[in-house]
Amino acid sequence: MNNKVSDIHIEPFPGKEDVQVRMRIDGAVRSTRKFLQIQICHSIAHQDHVQPGYPSGANAGRKIDFKKFGPLNVELRVATVPTAGQLEDVVMRVLASGEPIPYDKLGLTERNSRVLDACVKQPYGLVLVVGPTGSGKTTTLHSAISVINTIDTKIWTAEDPVEITQRGLRQVQVHPRLVSPLLRLFVRFYAPT
Repeated sequence: MNNKVSDIHIEPFPGKEDVQVRMRIDGAVRSTRKFLQIQICHSIAHQDHVQPGYPSGANAGRKIDFKKFGPLNVELRVATVPTAGQLEDVVMRVLASGEPIPYDKLGLTERNSRVLDACVKQPYGLVLVVGPTGSGKTTTLHSAISVINTIDTKIWTAEDPVEITQRGLRQVQVHPRLVSPLLRLFVRFYAPT
């Protein structure tokens, strides 16, 4: 699998038309093929057909873990979106690894690496990482967190969804409506003395 592909979009059309398959590579969605039947994706991901016509997002979606079947260290997070004509699009997010990339392998410029490293090592503050889908936001943050993830540091994360796991982090899968109460809880239990 091309390691630059961040997600795969499967888009059926009405009638007997082919199914369009597109891939997001470096932030741009590119047409690749027309083929496939949408039910294959549901079967592979064990999607629930009890409520057809409802989206299954990051929280409700399923993961396909290829590590179970061979040496490929890839997971796909599958979500479905109902579209017009009683069809469903499938979006499969490619999760290349459950481990953070070493900080020095991120490919940051020397200056950006130095600035991010200094920010992460501050005792408090906020680091804002923005970018389009598949641009490496989660990868960057987890690699930066790995720099300070030591036995002497307590780190909680609130994520939706948890894509990369790190030993030593206390990672919480959150629902958007729980973000505010969760942040209050983090502050209450970790207020520096």
